[in-house]
Amino acid sequence: MFSSLGWQEIVVLVLVALFIFGPDRLPGAAKQAGSALKSLKEQVTGAKKHIKEEFGDELPNFDRDLLNPKEYVRKHLWEDDEPAVSKPAPRGMKATQQLQQTQQPAKFDVEAT
Repeated sequence: MFSSLGWQEIVVLVLVALFIFGPDRLPGAAKQAGSALKSLKEQVTGAKKHIKEEFGDELPNFDRDLLNPKEYVRKHLWEDDEPAVSKPAPRGMKATQQLQQTQQPAKFDVEAT
């Protein structure tokens, strides 16, 4: 959750919280925030359980790409077009190498100057 925050940022956040809530109310505010996060986690777990109970075996067949707005529009409006999301390059392959493999050479017009 805090993987992108360094120790300096965490210390600054703690000091700001200390100034906002004061030393008397800070432990109570931390306890309330912890209980709110615990309640949220329980609600999410309950929702996941409810969804699995309702859908049963149909859930693993759900196409998550349809949640991508570009994929949804492509499927329902332009069914025969290429997919909006390209596949990532294999490990170790540079982006220019991937473009060279996927793109065709430009057409050359001999009559053009």
